Order: sequence, then C-alpha cells, then structure tokens
Amino acid sequence: MIKLVKVNKYFNRFKRNKIHVINNTSLEFEKTGLVAILGNSGSGKTTLLNAIGGLDKVSSGKIYINGKKITKRFSGRVDKIRNLNIGYIFQNYNLINNMTVFDNVALALKMCGVKNKEEIKKRVNYLLEVLGIYKYRNRYANMISGGERQRVAIARALVKNPNIIIADEPTGNLDSKNSLEIMNIIKSISKNKLVILVTHEKELANFYASRIIEVVDGKVVKDFKNEHSDDLDYRLENKIYLKEFKNKESFNKKNINFDFYSDNNENINVRMVLKNGNIYIEAKDHKVEVVDDTSSMELVDDYYKKISKEEYEKYQFNYENIINKKYKMRYTSIYNIFTLLIDGFKRVFNYSILKKLLLLGFVISSMFVLFAVSNIMGVTDIKDEKFITENKDYLRLVTGKIDINKYLEYENLEHIDYILPRNVIVEF
Repeated sequence: MIKLVKVNKYFNRFKRNKIHVINNTSLEFEKTGLVAILGNSGSGKTTLLNAIGGLDKVSSGKIYINGKKITKRFSGRVDKIRNLNIGYIFQNYNLINNMTVFDNVALALKMCGVKNKEEIKKRVNYLLEVLGIYKYRNRYANMISGGERQRVAIARALVKNPNIIIADEPTGNLDSKNSLEIMNIIKSISKNKLVILVTHEKELANFYASRIIEVVDGKVVKDFKNEHSDDLDYRLENKIYLKEFKNKESFNKKNINFDFYSDNNENINVRMVLKNGNIYIEAKDHKVEVVDDTSSMELVDDYYKKISKEEYEKYQFNYENIINKKYKMRYTSIYNIFTLLIDGFKRVFNYSILKKLLLLGFVISSMFVLFAVSNIMGVTDIKDEKFITENKDYLRLVTGKIDINKYLEYENLEHIDYILPRNVIVEF
C-alpha cells in the first residue's frame, strides 16, 4: 500500500542551522488498520505525514503509493496519484468558508471526475447523515462549530472512497467529547482502509491504534503492533457524574423536587424563580451555568466509567454499497474560465451595497484609463498610409529581391512603359 525506502529530508540544508527532519526512514504500511505516529512538538511527525501524502518533497529516498513512486516526479503527476488514492483530514479543517457544507464535500468528488448531480447528491448526503451533520448541509462552513467542521473534513476525505486516509492532529482543536466521537469514526473507517494518524494524545493512540510509530528528532525510535484489551480512562469534560459527589440533599414539597450535590461543605445563597415557564436563578458569589437541551454540559446519574471498545465498534460505514461503480475516478481540474466567472459573480452578489458601488466605481475608472492609454498609443502609432499618397494610375507590384539583370529584363517587356524601383525607408 505505502512504502518508504531510506527517506531523508532537511531544512536549511548546507547551512549551519541544518535540521534533519526525516532521518533515513524506511517503513511499510498494510492495506488496513489505524497507524498512529507519536512524537513531541518539532519531532518531525507532521513532516513525515506530509511526505507520505505527497505534500512535501523529500531530499532523498523513495516513497511508493499503491506501487507508484511519488518522489522525484512532476507536481502534477504527484497531485493525480494523491487525489485518487488519499483522503486528507487537516488539523485546521481547510474548508472553504463561503461554500456550504454540501458543496465543500462535493468539491472532492468533482476533482475526481464525478460530475453527475444525482450521484454526487447520493454520496454526499449519505456521509453527512452517517456523520450526524446532514441538518447543516445548506449552512456555510464558517457558521458551524469546530466539531462539526471536523466532521465535514472527514466527509470530504471519505467521499471519493480513497484507499488511504491521512489525518493530521484531527482532534487538536476539539474538546474531549468531540475528540472521542471523531476518534470513534476514524477507528471505524480503519476497518476497511489504511488510516495514518498524527496525534500528541498518547492515551487516545494507545486505545484506538493498531500500530504505533514513535518519532524523535526525525528518526523512528519505536514501531510496534498495539495489541491490548484495556479500556480507555478518558474523562469527558462536558459530563458531570452525580454519584461521585460526597454530599447530596433532596427537597420534595408539593410539586417541587429539588436535588443538591456538592463535593464540599461550602455555604451557598441561591434564589430561584419560576415564571411563565422560565427559571431565573440568582447565586451570590457563584457562577451559574444552566444545563438544558442547548447546553454542552450533561448531568449523568451514575459513576464515571472507563470507555470500552464497544464505543467505536457501534459505528458502521457501508459506503461501498452507495457508490455507483460505473463512474470511474480520474483526476480533473475544477477550475476553468466558466467556474471562475461564476464564482466571481457569486462573490460580488454577496457584497454589501457600499462594496458594490465601490467596485462599480473601480470598473468605470479602469475603462477611462484604458480609453486614455489606447488614445495615447494611437497617436504614437504612425503608419505610412497616413502621410504618403500614391498615384492610382500606377500599378504597385510587391515582389521579393531581384538582381539588376532581372530588373532590366522586366523593363524591356513590350507591355511595360517603364518601371520605378521603390526601395526607400521614410524616416523623421
């Protein structure tokens, strides 16, 4: 699937501050499984990932993807191999903010030559439903949360059904709840595909990864299969486990049921009002956070429990059954004169009135400038016809160069009275 042979990469090579960021690395990856690359910040793990994905060029060595070499080849050829074989999940999502969730995902299909609207709609909607973001399909990418944006990035990587998924710190910008949900999805994907993951969270890697590679100063120091049956001790920040509190007080009177939990004996002064279906709380010297259907927090009437493998085994992806096999994947550019014009007009349409007026002013100004420049160029462009007149009784013959004898021969012809040679340059 992927093979690296003695790969090296330097930053600032042949300089005093040279960094050997990938140090003589040779690796082979199987067709399926979740491979985690671990290392401290600056160890070279992200550079190694980018080299595998063809985003970074290496100084020496060879890299093969599905038997095709991507090192020392033209960028266009590398782009084609990567686009057809690899789905990339970036730490910072890299979504197009002025496009909808649906269009961000569909864009990856169009780059692979799938242009049929029904096929695109079927594939994209299936992934959005499985990833729980179908309801956001018509929202712009900059209008959804970080966890939702990361799910869009995963859908974009999966929609073209690549053999390989590369994920660069996919949980780096997420809270613990979303981190677990994203890792559950990625683990499920790895059942049928190769997933190479860079992360700094060792706990997650030890729980989810089937293979772990540790990198120190650009060199692979550990590479082993991660076979374990342990549960994950990963406490979610958004869950409060009520049975862990030391103190509990309950108050029941008529139609009021009130439970109070605390982990110390601190005094509190609270007033609560129920009016028109709304609850108003005043707590002196304490911050109040309301937990309701819209809150990110959750109260769990239980003790904290470690996470078992059943959490990620419940995710099922049957994307292969959705795809119409008659559409062959081929690399194609999504940009041409028509798409650029359409995109430009859409962007202008979304401008405010002030911006549109300013743009109109710039267009009119540019037309005046073009007209003025063309007039100046017209004045300086002097042609012979403007100041030389010819007698229409004469026949003008344009020929190549002729010698004197040939000229005299023409002049002595019966139907020729005389010839005026014309070989002059008019200058000012």
